[in-house]
Amino acid sequence: MQRIYSDNILSYNFQNVQNNQNNLNQQINYKNMYFPYSSISLNYNKNHLLLNSLHKNSSLGNNYFGNYNPQQQMYSNNYMMYNNNYYKNQNNLNQRKDFFPKVKISNNYMNSNKISNLYFANSDNSLSFNNLIVNNPQFNLNNIKDKKNNSNFTSSKSSKSNKIYLKYEIEEFNNFINCLNNPLIDHICTQKGAKEVIKFINKCKPECLTKLINLLNEKISDVMKNVYGNYFIQDFLKLCNKNHINLIYNLIQKNYLKIAKDYSGTHVLQSLLDYYNEKNTIQRALIINCFKDNVIQMALDNNATHVLQKILMTLPDQANIFLEYPLNEKIVDLCLDSNGICVIKKIIMLITPENGKKIIRIIEPHCIKIAENPFGNYVIQALLETYGLIFCEGIVKKILENFIDLSMQKFSSNITEKIILFNNMQIRNYILNKTFFDEINLLMLLKNKYGRFVLQKIIKILDSNIKNDIKMKISKLELTNNKDKIRIKKLLLFF
Repeated sequence: MQRIYSDNILSYNFQNVQNNQNNLNQQINYKNMYFPYSSISLNYNKNHLLLNSLHKNSSLGNNYFGNYNPQQQMYSNNYMMYNNNYYKNQNNLNQRKDFFPKVKISNNYMNSNKISNLYFANSDNSLSFNNLIVNNPQFNLNNIKDKKNNSNFTSSKSSKSNKIYLKYEIEEFNNFINCLNNPLIDHICTQKGAKEVIKFINKCKPECLTKLINLLNEKISDVMKNVYGNYFIQDFLKLCNKNHINLIYNLIQKNYLKIAKDYSGTHVLQSLLDYYNEKNTIQRALIINCFKDNVIQMALDNNATHVLQKILMTLPDQANIFLEYPLNEKIVDLCLDSNGICVIKKIIMLITPENGKKIIRIIEPHCIKIAENPFGNYVIQALLETYGLIFCEGIVKKILENFIDLSMQKFSSNITEKIILFNNMQIRNYILNKTFFDEINLLMLLKNKYGRFVLQKIIKILDSNIKNDIKMKISKLELTNNKDKIRIKKLLLFF
């Protein structure tokens, strides 16, 4: 029994096709419909296609195709045949590239004779039957292929798709490149061109990817800095193996800093680090060679700093290079920079406590200057939070010596508040003597808005007994200035 299943012509077990030799376009509303066996005769007048189930017992096939074999089954978009009458389709029978049928071909004859299903592949010269490749079927067919039985087929990256593609060889890749309207580099630096090339590359074998990288050569740096080219490279990296990644690093070493500083290029280099493999020692060496001579420049740049931070998170042991000469002399400069501070905070987070002592020794002589800086104060806070009082004793001592001055400044007052929270009675008593038990300092702090916040923070961490003693003491202060009296009354509300 024969069945024809098609996008444009749907029929089931019929004898005659009238006046349809050159007109095979079916109405759109019948697209992808399956007509099961029925005793009802249907007549499509527009295309003169007759379906008549009265011929259900006939051994005749489709006269138009010259197919009289009742054991043969058709499965096609535009009436593509397989088996012994495959080459008899001559008119308007080009297969559509976007045809993806959802059913495999099988019939009773094939099953009884243990013949494997026929699979169509999306290629001009590949048709597999019974796990063999048949060359030159002359038409472009596309169907589901069991990739386990044929290594030339691979599944799409998309988890939502059942599409299976034949991997293009170097010859097809060369033909594709030669057919481009523009030079390759110019082509992928356009929105449409980048999408076109990446779509083709998705269906190529690894050696084609290597060929593409070699074609780009050192110009790959310009592609990375292009507004469209950078997206192409990021998509391209998803298809690369470790050898491709190593080859790319080799090509961009000289221009690594320029790419990192570029608004588009910085995103590509960060994406490239996502494919780092710890076992790939060659790749590790290549990454280090790319950035080791440009560390400070990268740290201070608006775009490159993000690449450097990603490198430090990818290779944590490289944070230690900042503690060695000559980079250790630049630590203070980095602490005072809006971009450098982010790098320093990453270093503090990644280095060992033993190396933490080294960075503390570098910062300690400059800690007051750093504490007063709008960016540097975050470094001091990070050190206090990470290493605590024991490691940062020298810094804490310098902060306490300048406690009143630092408490009245916008940025450094954040640090004095951090020190107040240390659960250390010696430090707490020192701060109380400097503030509440010193009338001059107390009034100075009350007149300053940041100083008032510091006093309120001290009150919050005091025990109730100490609070009462301090409250009694400051309420008895003999003040002549009315504004000072008002400030004291407001402060008493916090006790």
